[in-house]
Amino acid sequence: MNSIINNIEMGNNSMLPLSFHWTAKFNDGTIIEQFGEDGIDNNFKIVKERFIDLKYFQLHNQDLSKIFTIDLEKGIIKFCDAQEFEEEKEKEIKNNIRLIYFRRHQRIFNGKMEEVKHVIIQYLGYQYQDIEGKNRKVILKIDENGKWVLGE
Repeated sequence: MNSIINNIEMGNNSMLPLSFHWTAKFNDGTIIEQFGEDGIDNNFKIVKERFIDLKYFQLHNQDLSKIFTIDLEKGIIKFCDAQEFEEEKEKEIKNNIRLIYFRRHQRIFNGKMEEVKHVIIQYLGYQYQDIEGKNRKVILKIDENGKWVLGE
């Protein structure tokens, strides 16, 4: 993980340091991490180009004490932290399961238009079709400290 810190400190990343990073695992066993061994930031486009082969997608903090996993075969979300493990139980047949992942930046400025706060919220979940063919979504809203809210 030191390569991540080095990459940010060298100025190769124009974003604020992210508190959560992604890892993608594909059906053929290939694993792609947001920050590779060399500290280079892998573009999420690599994952998007292989969405059809995506098996798992994870967000994890730097020390791996909080891990959010989307299982795209079963349509479940798993959350693991240092003390507990929770899993959404499979309740229904889910077809055409697709990953949802994006982040939003909120910047707060004072009266002099100086930035006083920058908050990054990550959204992680999946979309699927239920047995009646209706599209459904399950999305986690995750703050920089790993606190999350589950919504549909």
